[in-house]
Amino acid sequence: MANYCLVNQNGENVTIKVTSNNGLRTGAKFWLWKQKAGVFQPIETDKHQGSTGNDGLWNFTLNLESNQLEGLVLTWILNSCLFIPEAEKAIIKIELFQGTIKCKTTADIRYNSKYPGCAEGKALSQKGQISFTLINQIQVESLWTRMEY
Repeated sequence: MANYCLVNQNGENVTIKVTSNNGLRTGAKFWLWKQKAGVFQPIETDKHQGSTGNDGLWNFTLNLESNQLEGLVLTWILNSCLFIPEAEKAIIKIELFQGTIKCKTTADIRYNSKYPGCAEGKALSQKGQISFTLINQIQVESLWTRMEY
């Protein structure tokens, strides 16, 4: 099932927040794609790579402005392992924000699995994607001021 992210076209640039817990370390690669003449091509200025490290957190912000995201697709590859071998119930979450406002998605982006230990030199690879749809966030307050009682 496809997953969509609603983006306020008048809002701040979209920030992606990757979290992993319970001794899980996650390396991640995110690419933003556009479709041109039926072929998907990566947007070179929006290829991001990083890791959650020991603190379990990695953030990055897309370079394209929000009003340019309509129909674009963000894909990712996560490679994860446990640096605390005894840990259980490790979870990876990916959330999208515009400023402090969490973007609405059709489904939460969560991965929970049995992850190998980092000391074993192995990682579990997981992939995903989300498509962007723009919305025009109306400032409701301005509409209320025009209403008659």
